[in-house]
Amino acid sequence: MRLALTLFGFAALATAQTHPDPVLARMVPPGTVSILGVRMDQIKSTPMYEKMIAQRKLPDLDRFAEQTGFDPRRDVREMLVASNGTEGQSVVVARGAFAKVTDLGKMKEWKHGIYVIHGDDRAGYCLLDGTTAAAGPLPGLYAALDHWRSHAPPATPDLLSRAETIPATAQIWAISAGGFNIPGNITMRQGGTDFAQIFRNVEQTVFWADLRGGLDATLEGDVKTEEDARNLGDAARGLIGIGRLSVPDNHRELFKVWDGFKVDQHARHITITAKVPQDLIDQLVGLLQSGELRPGVMGH
Repeated sequence: MRLALTLFGFAALATAQTHPDPVLARMVPPGTVSILGVRMDQIKSTPMYEKMIAQRKLPDLDRFAEQTGFDPRRDVREMLVASNGTEGQSVVVARGAFAKVTDLGKMKEWKHGIYVIHGDDRAGYCLLDGTTAAAGPLPGLYAALDHWRSHAPPATPDLLSRAETIPATAQIWAISAGGFNIPGNITMRQGGTDFAQIFRNVEQTVFWADLRGGLDATLEGDVKTEEDARNLGDAARGLIGIGRLSVPDNHRELFKVWDGFKVDQHARHITITAKVPQDLIDQLVGLLQSGELRPGVMGH
């Protein structure tokens, strides 16, 4: 069951806006504070997916697909991951073609209202029909199904409305009313500044990524204070600088990877953008796979 949850748990068109599938939007349960959206039908045609995911052997996923007849790589068109801010309590809702799913293995089966749930005592998976599915810890899953069954409007209209600022060309996007969910026992200190706490205090965050021609991504949000925004901006610029210093002497062309990252800060608002062409990503991936570069340090 954990595998199933994890799977669900990745011109005019250029100026169009993101509109989540209206069915999925209405299934987002009350209390949701962040939403991750993935357009699987679009991401599957990107070079990054084809080179880094589609060709990889994933034994657990292959086994799950063989046992159930359901393969998220093939069957999911769009999915939303909704979180109420509690670690491990995300609910996933998906649209696609699920008619081929005939056997969900040895999972326990029971009913919640009119819906058949497969899973265990902690989490479950539900096929509402041939095109709609939901999965997650039982309290959140039940809340999503109940909200959909009630025919009520979306429970988080303010949050969902911010998705409309995201380009429709983005295959991955995320919106959050609060900060990043960093456990309270984790600190990220530099000098006298705890950046983990600053990340927790970021508000109204928006993220999107377009992978059609490499990496074109934006992350922006408002920080509690202008001083925190300056500190966070300086830290981000420092990390970019460290990345540049770590480029090996025999691969100086990788400077262009870090040149594609920009940090802008105005008052309490901070924006980080990344534009890295596909040829540089291909080169970087090749060097990492060959062992010539080490993940995380990109260099010495």
